[in-house]
Amino acid sequence: MKRYSSLLQKIVISILLAGFCLGAGSQLAAEAKKKGGGANPAAQADAEVKKGIDPINEQLDKLIIKVQSRALLSPKEAGELAELKYKLMDIMNQYPQNALLARPVYQAGVLFFERESYNDAYELFNYLAQGYPGNPYGTKAKSQIQQLEKRFGADYFPVEASVPAASATPAPAAKK
Repeated sequence: MKRYSSLLQKIVISILLAGFCLGAGSQLAAEAKKKGGGANPAAQADAEVKKGIDPINEQLDKLIIKVQSRALLSPKEAGELAELKYKLMDIMNQYPQNALLARPVYQAGVLFFERESYNDAYELFNYLAQGYPGNPYGTKAKSQIQQLEKRFGADYFPVEASVPAASATPAPAAKK
């Protein structure tokens, strides 16, 4: 009986030590994550963009549903849409070619188009068409731009793009 008691004590102590070590290890990992140590910069940028875009996506989805059901936006909702555009533009300036931006920027463009705010729609579609040419939303945006230019004429919209400067492709370095 004494032998089993001693063995049981050793097992309990081993389990407690293992739990302590695991707890200390996870605490160190959490502190390293807080400090950003060892994290991939692209993954950090994606996390920042996602954190900013998640609430925007939520609001855009609600507004899209309302507009697709042919309901009019209230003045408050129209104000929210304008506010969403400025939030998106801020994120677009911080992270110019992050793929997570394509969907909400396109949705915002569609909402502006449906609300007959064609300059705002054109600006957002132009950002996508230039910044994301290979992305499906970039392709859809090109189609929307063509519709707008066909409807109003190519000279109706400003020539210069609203794409943030950081998204422009840098010129190739000269070879020596």
